[in-house]
Order: sequence, then C-alpha cells, then structure tokens
Amino acid sequence: MRRFTVQNLPPVDAATDTDNFLQVINAYCRHAGLDEPVEPDLVPRLFHAGRYRFGRSIETVIDSIEVALNAGASRLSLEHFADLHFMKEGCSRAENPFVAREWSHIDLDAPEAVPEPRRGARRRRVA
Repeated sequence: MRRFTVQNLPPVDAATDTDNFLQVINAYCRHAGLDEPVEPDLVPRLFHAGRYRFGRSIETVIDSIEVALNAGASRLSLEHFADLHFMKEGCSRAENPFVAREWSHIDLDAPEAVPEPRRGARRRRVA
C-alpha cells in the first residue's frame, strides 16, 4: 500500500467518455498490431459490461486484445469482447452485453447472473 495510491474514479459515461475511451482502445490496438474496432456501439456495451468502472473497462479491452491475438485476428472486434465475456461470466447469449440486442437492460449483478462459487466435496476425517 505504500507504493501506490488508490484512486476512486467516477463511473465512466458513454455520453461523455466514448471519444476519449476510443482513443485509448485504438492506442492499445496499434501497440498490439491490430486494426481498430469498427462497431459503433462497442464503448457503450463495454462500459455496461464493466459496470461503468474505468478499471474494469480497461482490463476488458486488454483481455479482449489477448483473445484477438490468440485467435490470429487482424482487427479487434465486438466478437472478441463477447468471447471474453462468455469465458469470464459463463453467461448465455441473451445475458452477454456484447451480443444481446437489449444489452442495456441486462442486470449484470442480478443473482442469476452471478455464478455460484464451486464447493469441493467434504472429506471425512480418518481418525
């Protein structure tokens, strides 16, 4: 904790932050050797999937770039974000904000959207 300061940033907002965030995404893409995404609704979907948190949104971009690179893609696309979301959240297509038509109505923190923690079988103690 001595080496860094925690910053509580305000929620990201598609109405005010899309252009700046696209510049960040495009810079990451150039650095990774990928063409920039072309989907016009990527950033609002990304913000929703990231629960409107800057850090989660950045992490999702970086991880989606990794998905694109592992797939041998030449361009980062909404599909890479959707694949990542499927892997992380284990959700259906209807619950994936990168795929669903009514993505803005998805409650990502609803109890059915949060996977149950896995519990291992209890071992009997042998005396």
